[in-house]
Amino acid sequence: MQEIRIPTLMEVMNERLRKMISGGVLRPGDKVNVDDLARRFRISPTPIREALGRLEQDGLVMRMPRIGWQVAKLSRSEFIYLHDFQKVLEQAICERLVPFTEEIDFSEARSVNETMAYFVSTEQYDRILEENEKFHLLLYEHCPNKILLETLKHTWDSLKWQRRIMIASKEYLERYFREHVEIIEALQSKDLSRIRQAVERHFHTGYLSLEKSLDEDGEKKKRGKGRVLHE
Repeated sequence: MQEIRIPTLMEVMNERLRKMISGGVLRPGDKVNVDDLARRFRISPTPIREALGRLEQDGLVMRMPRIGWQVAKLSRSEFIYLHDFQKVLEQAICERLVPFTEEIDFSEARSVNETMAYFVSTEQYDRILEENEKFHLLLYEHCPNKILLETLKHTWDSLKWQRRIMIASKEYLERYFREHVEIIEALQSKDLSRIRQAVERHFHTGYLSLEKSLDEDGEKKKRGKGRVLHE
């Protein structure tokens, strides 16, 4: 019988804080007060500090002198550079999938893509992000280079809140669904040129959505309503 492993308090807090960040409860630049969290969850500050240390390694929080812990924030250029890095990673992974396409459940990937469309119609943006990652992992999990895959997951985590802002545009979301199908068909064809073009097109759409979201965020700042990305 397999032994059931009970997560430590640090692991529980790590997961809770990740969800608070990705869900927008804690926004980029927000201060993370360890004592307040300890009182809220009725635990010692120690596992919270340990969890924050783990999140710092993943780039989700940072420790600032004389300020303490705060949720990591990205400048416009940093976000664009990370988005470009994500594209390089996903292109490399897709190219390495060619010898293993028979192992990919393309039918399930198509089903997940259709589920995303439902969450768009009901404006459940957090669920869209979850299904989007599920879609890509169904394809990418068969990549033999697991370091590439783990690096991509960390990049997703670093960009999660900003990516949630990006997907608020239905105009671009409709393109994402079509482009997911193009990526599936490109992988099934095993044509490297077609695969590169499909991924490139998908990220170009993401870049356009990013630019739109950044421009809209700048307008909000001018109107005094705050902003998500910080210079």
